[in-house]
Amino acid sequence: MLLPVSSLGVAIVTGAARGIGRGIALRLAKDGYDIGLNDLPTAAEPLDDVRKEIIALGRRPFIAFGDVSVPVDVEKTVSTVVENLGPLNVLTDALTHITHVDEVSDFQKQFSINTIGAFLSYKYAALQMIKQGKGGRIIGACSIAGKQGNVPYADKIRIQIIDLIYCQERPAQQDTARPNLLCGVLPRSQVSSRGETSVEARL
Repeated sequence: MLLPVSSLGVAIVTGAARGIGRGIALRLAKDGYDIGLNDLPTAAEPLDDVRKEIIALGRRPFIAFGDVSVPVDVEKTVSTVVENLGPLNVLTDALTHITHVDEVSDFQKQFSINTIGAFLSYKYAALQMIKQGKGGRIIGACSIAGKQGNVPYADKIRIQIIDLIYCQERPAQQDTARPNLLCGVLPRSQVSSRGETSVEARL
């Protein structure tokens, strides 16, 4: 595959250590973007593996650890990626928490990551893009469960969050940050039996 020599810009991917986030990060790198990789410190080892793969593709990676449900962490992720890689062009929120909801604490954790985390990621990315004044893309990524709702995910609300931020934060008469929702068909069997690279191949 022939890769772009010059960078197409900078993209931040949350949940980049595994699964959909990993696949999106590698695909964006192949497409020519330098990548800000976000995940929790507990995912340091797999996240570093992604970093090495991006370097091998000829792109610049930067790791920004942080919890997407914590405002200061998300704000710092955006600011440090911009400081180290340059102006932000794309934000892809691909981090989801999967669990069975049996207790209130289960729901609270899931909601904080899947919904509040998405809200904060879109908010600070939108503010940065508005500040830059050159537009950008904000993408909410999840599996098909984000549309079907047959398992207790909170992903379905993401497009509503994007629209809310987009309408509230953008200056009048200025098209700055365009929201998109990506809900791919990703059967669990494909991830488990074929490995995480199958996610990247399906993008």
